[in-house]
Amino acid sequence: MRPVLSFLFWAFLGLSSAPLFLGALFIFLLTLPFDRNGRLLHLYSCAWAQLYFAVNPFWRIDFEGREKLPWRGPAVLVANHESLGDILVLFGLYRPFKWVSKRSVFNVPFNILGFSFGQLMYPIGAAAAFLSAQLALLIYGGTMVFYIVLPLIREAQTRRASERESSS
Repeated sequence: MRPVLSFLFWAFLGLSSAPLFLGALFIFLLTLPFDRNGRLLHLYSCAWAQLYFAVNPFWRIDFEGREKLPWRGPAVLVANHESLGDILVLFGLYRPFKWVSKRSVFNVPFNILGFSFGQLMYPIGAAAAFLSAQLALLIYGGTMVFYIVLPLIREAQTRRASERESSS
């Protein structure tokens, strides 16, 4: 039974994405003149993401402390990136935020959501420009989401430790 329900869920996700994307495109075009930060489109995306929690009987989500996250004003959210499901969970905050990610993450077809929100996309090797964009976002009251990818951090720590050992 579980494989059947799993298939039905993934089929629903795949089939629902096209019309929901068209809805996002419509909202983007309609609100572009007066909603430059994409807050309305972001809220639509929040509802879109939470739809998949609502229809999947195996997923349950609870939020604690969401009211502490401001609607306006600077905030930095840091998430331990475990899976692609993290993205859907963070949209459940129903608070406007910007994703912080390398540019290649946004190089997927139909990524109007990423580009229309003015997400912070950094090219590899452009740390100074990227940091100034982050600082500007915080100064102007934005909220951004960082993912901490623990396996990559551990790999970098191991590499640094072995480099120290080999140099001494």
